[in-house]
Amino acid sequence: MARRRDDKGCYRYSPRGKSTLFDLYIGRLKSDGVTDEQIVFVNLEDEDFSELLDYKKLHEYVKTRIVPGKWTYVFIHEIQNCADYEKAVQACTSKSSLT
Repeated sequence: MARRRDDKGCYRYSPRGKSTLFDLYIGRLKSDGVTDEQIVFVNLEDEDFSELLDYKKLHEYVKTRIVPGKWTYVFIHEIQNCADYEKAVQACTSKSSLT
């Protein structure tokens, strides 16, 4: 069973299902006209993203992909693998850090 938290995150107790939820939600966004550039997906279990396990690099990565003047949707799979990820989330939700 999924539960929601105030930080708009989706968390599951079991190791299965989050990726499927992300895929479904991203598919819905695209069907509603959201462009690929407005969607940021990071899988911290993927070796291609291993450098983003540092919260400062994760924040910088997300920051450089924000689309000015449009909503940008950020999905980070296995964010708990990033030490101090809370700092990256807080920085990303701060308006001044994204402009």
